[in-house]
Amino acid sequence: MGFRYVVVADDLTGANDTGVQFTRYGYRSYIIIDPSNLDDKVSRLRNRAHVLVINTESRADPPTVAYRKCKRVAETLKREKIDVIYKKVDSTLRGNIGAELDGVLDGFGRELAFFTSAFPLNNRIIIGGYLLVNGLPLDLTPFSRDPVSPVKEANVLSIIRKQSRRRVSHIGYEYVAQGFSRIRERIEEIRKTADIIVFDAVSQDNLRNIALAVKDYYREAVYSGSAGLARELPKAWGEEEKINGIKILPKGSFVVCLCGSVNPLTLKQIEHAVRTIDSMIIDVDGVKVLRDKQKTLSETLHKIKKAVEDGKRCIIIRTAKSYKDVERTQRTGKKMGLDKRGVAKSVAEFLGIVGEKIIYEYREELSGLIITGGDTAINACKKISVQALEVLGEIDPGVPLTQGISQKIGDIRLVTKAGGFGREDTITKAVKILLGLF
Repeated sequence: MGFRYVVVADDLTGANDTGVQFTRYGYRSYIIIDPSNLDDKVSRLRNRAHVLVINTESRADPPTVAYRKCKRVAETLKREKIDVIYKKVDSTLRGNIGAELDGVLDGFGRELAFFTSAFPLNNRIIIGGYLLVNGLPLDLTPFSRDPVSPVKEANVLSIIRKQSRRRVSHIGYEYVAQGFSRIRERIEEIRKTADIIVFDAVSQDNLRNIALAVKDYYREAVYSGSAGLARELPKAWGEEEKINGIKILPKGSFVVCLCGSVNPLTLKQIEHAVRTIDSMIIDVDGVKVLRDKQKTLSETLHKIKKAVEDGKRCIIIRTAKSYKDVERTQRTGKKMGLDKRGVAKSVAEFLGIVGEKIIYEYREELSGLIITGGDTAINACKKISVQALEVLGEIDPGVPLTQGISQKIGDIRLVTKAGGFGREDTITKAVKILLGLF
């Protein structure tokens, strides 16, 4: 069988939060966590997956490297029978948006892309071509202070034009608000002078109408955006939602949360979990990680052992409580000859090692991992030799529950969450689902 949808994503949490959108319609979604040996991985999933998601892990790469990764993946997938191609981007436009779109378009040999990173269910909207997050222009939000990929402007068209060699045009809210027929008319009016068409959207209804307007172009176009547009595409083809809620059997007595994000929302979610579940926070000093990783690892594992012995239901390990902690770690890294990316990678690798140690030490008692931050998620998966993830369901919009497939340790349940996604109780909800308390 061919793949109904193929998604190319630039990091693992983004791959997961988009793959889960299709499970709502009864599709089986699998995420390939890195594109090495892609032919072999695709062939193994060809008769199992309706939706195939490939993580290129290219968000923090130089633009030329990100372009080559995406083009190479697209050229490999072009040999497959694929109905719909989706280029997933970060909902806050971090990374190499334009370069990666160029790579996917070139690799598949297509000339048209429909783009909107709006995800109203997670408070991301585009109006007048500007991206607002929680009502603020993107450049006035915490995402402008991202340690690795800060975004310093809010104009979506400007961001893409600076990164892509293609012509970029815009369909504003005055057209989107009139429904899919008017959107479709506007597409036809401008498509001869546009290669990438960006849409305003302030509601899921807007995204639904955009999906209806663009659906008939699937043989010639690439669809692109956050998980918000992906959520509406199957419905545009008349498919009905089939799955409500998540039903799993718990596997253990406690859950571990590896927190690699300092987004204020994630910090609130942690505070909520501590208030409502028998939890323990283990704060790890990023400076100590850089200076003496082994000693810090030993101290952290000792604290984890104590938390397990005390019967804690949720153990939260985080490497920063604020942006000040991140900046302090970056200053130390700079003195050691590391750039910001190198510092972030070292800290994420540390959390990955912690996850690996926990899984091996407490395999029978551990009910699952919750991971915030794409770098942390990919490092944890690589440390435990996860080859792919099967999406089981959605805890909150854009927050999936997956099952890691690993020949080394067997299956492990993982909840991955972008730092700015979810509600205040999302981590609490994830813990309860993993423990069978819902």
